[in-house]
Amino acid sequence: MCNLSEGIFEKGRSEGEVIGRDKEKQDTVLRLFRKGRDLSAIVDATDWTLDQVKKFLRSKNLQPAQ
Repeated sequence: MCNLSEGIFEKGRSEGEVIGRDKEKQDTVLRLFRKGRDLSAIVDATDWTLDQVKKFLRSKNLQPAQ
């Protein structure tokens, strides 16, 4: 591969890894929320902020406790 192709490949792979990690965190939030875990436990498990967790749950039409 030429240097340009290698750079494009690496960028795509890095972006894919980020997307995969984000998807895993989303799955974790949903799984823990559905198991009845409180939001602070979800924040600890995902390293997301409380606002990120609440916003994500609302985007899935789930109502986090206030």
